[in-house]
Formats: sequence, C-alpha cells, structure tokens
Amino acid sequence: MPGILAHHKKFLPLLVCILTACNSAKVTLKTDWPRLAVTPLPITVAVVYDDSILSYEHSETPSIGRSWTIDLQGHQKTLFQRTFEDTFAQVIEINDLVQAERLDQQPLAGILIPRLKAFQFSTPAQTRRPEFEVWIQYQIDLLDAGGSLLKEWNLSAYGKEQSDNPRLPEKIMLITLKEALRDFSAGFSLNVRTLPEIQSWLEAFDVDR
Repeated sequence: MPGILAHHKKFLPLLVCILTACNSAKVTLKTDWPRLAVTPLPITVAVVYDDSILSYEHSETPSIGRSWTIDLQGHQKTLFQRTFEDTFAQVIEINDLVQAERLDQQPLAGILIPRLKAFQFSTPAQTRRPEFEVWIQYQIDLLDAGGSLLKEWNLSAYGKEQSDNPRLPEKIMLITLKEALRDFSAGFSLNVRTLPEIQSWLEAFDVDR
C-alpha cells in the first residue's frame, strides 16, 4: 500500500497542473515601439493619462479553452507616448486638468485624455479557426486649452495572427496584441489630421497642415 501511495503522489503535481496552471495563460506586454513615419503637427498638446492606460489588466475565462490574463500595464502608456510624440511637435504630460492651468508653455493648442473603453479577444479554441484575434476600443477626449470638451473620439484597434504552433499560444497572443496596438497608433496619427477640431487648432495658430 505505501508503494502505491508513493506512486500516485508522483502524479499529483501533474494533476494539479492540468486542473490549474497548465490550463491558464498570461501575456505581459513588453516592447519598444517603432517611430511613425509622419511629419509632426506643429502644435503643443498636453496629455492626461487615464488609469485604464496606466494599469490595465484583462482577465477572462472563456466558456471554451484556457483562462487568460493579459497585462498591458506600463508598455501601453509607452505606445501612447511614442504615438503622440511622433504626431505633435511638442507633448507635455500632466497629472490633471488643474495642472494644465499652471503650464508656462505657450501657446497650448489643447489637451488629450486617452482611455481604454473595451478589450476583447478570441482564440482557435473558441472559434475553431486557426487564428488569434484582439479588438480594443479607445476613447480620446479632445479638450481646448481651457479644459472645455471639443470631441470624444472613439478609435478601434484590431489584430489577427495565424496560430501556426498551438504549443505556443501566449507567444501568438502577444504578437496579435502588438499588431492591434500598432493598428491604433497608425490610425491615430493619420486620422487625427482630418478631424475638424484639429483643423481648428491649426487654423487658430495660423499653421498649414
């Protein structure tokens, strides 16, 4: 009997792994973002980062497949910093709108407040298709220099990656996530120039687009 118990104890860690950790996955966003090939708009903006940009972590257990934890903390903000720095001539990071009133930088064209509104993903286990997908919904509030809201701008980001190796789901999910975030970055830098609110900023400061 002791021998049988000892034999089964060897398999206990494997059983625990199957029931818990081995059926879960965690993806942590860590990357350096490339520069955008755009000419910066010659205006100065201030940025207030919402907590959803600074410390977002998504945890979900789909009805089919493993549970996921996707950590965007830190490097999501880095993406926004790089995007804004490449899009505008000068970017000033502030903690709140009160601080904007005390800025010595003149002229300040306006204030941006980005926030993450929704995050979704799908896996091959859920869709029966050989690909991972990520959807992110962002909202960027555009305010004038005095703090009055000009526009709530909603931007969608999407990434899709083929699952060539089912043994590396975390790696493929990370690639998909990066693709979605790059999609947002490129979309923002290009489409921001077409917004009437941005055009008004440029006209107010006598700047050609």
